[in-house]
Amino acid sequence: MRANYIKLTANTMETLPAEKQAEIYDFAQFVKEKTKNSTKKSTRQNASILDIIGIGESGCSDISLNHDKYLYDQE
Repeated sequence: MRANYIKLTANTMETLPAEKQAEIYDFAQFVKEKTKNSTKKSTRQNASILDIIGIGESGCSDISLNHDKYLYDQE
């Protein structure tokens, strides 16, 4: 049987002074934000360097042959 943490927490909070209830609420918001951020990070960790292929376009088709021309403005 899974514990109903929402009810357990609510019952416990009812017995606490208002300032302590506010602290618990702030902590719950912190945990929620941290969980949201860690989900974003884990998504980024699954990304591959190959994902950047094709994100930029120059319109030039000879870059591999004339890279000095484009990098250093030399021919």
